[in-house]
Amino acid sequence: GCPAALLHLLELPPDGEAFDASCDILSLMSPKQVFADAVADQNELWRLLRVLERRGQSFEDNDLNGASTDTDATESEENVVGDSEDATTSKDAAPRQQERAWDILESLSSSPSIGTSLVKSGGWLEILGILVGYSDFTKLWAARLGAAKTISRLLWSPESGPLLTPLLLKFLPHALVTILKDEGAEAMLRLFDKESETPELIWDADMRSE
Repeated sequence: GCPAALLHLLELPPDGEAFDASCDILSLMSPKQVFADAVADQNELWRLLRVLERRGQSFEDNDLNGASTDTDATESEENVVGDSEDATTSKDAAPRQQERAWDILESLSSSPSIGTSLVKSGGWLEILGILVGYSDFTKLWAARLGAAKTISRLLWSPESGPLLTPLLLKFLPHALVTILKDEGAEAMLRLFDKESETPELIWDADMRSE
């Protein structure tokens, strides 16, 4: 069907014109209710999630996150191969592919059918894994931010919000879930990545790793 063919195009090399053209088409289609409903009805969200979950270079040198760890640097080096020109292309392409794909998912998730599908299919749990930087998923900052924005949008939806909130509370403190919904993705990630000991939130490295 149309959704399958279009979402499959996200796996094209991200440094090519065909990828850009495909993303432009998806950006136009994803806000349309009829397209979102077709994606949900045909169970094609997995194609998008597969792209989003890919391990890429870790986020680094970001104002909100500080310097990367030695592990992050090693992972980044392992993912960049070839001569210096190829390496530069690889570094630039991976985040760009993630950013475009997350924009598409965030747009899709404004449709009730997509939000409900993400919650009922368990796709929300994969998105949460990306948000928290779980070891099996990408640790790109753009990916974590995209995941947080998507979950925040799901929380605001009258259809998916009541379903998702109690599920999130099994993994995150109530304060973090509230901040994600009310203050946004960046505010939540700032707090998630540092330690806190206040009446509203007790949060440390041990709790993050659980």
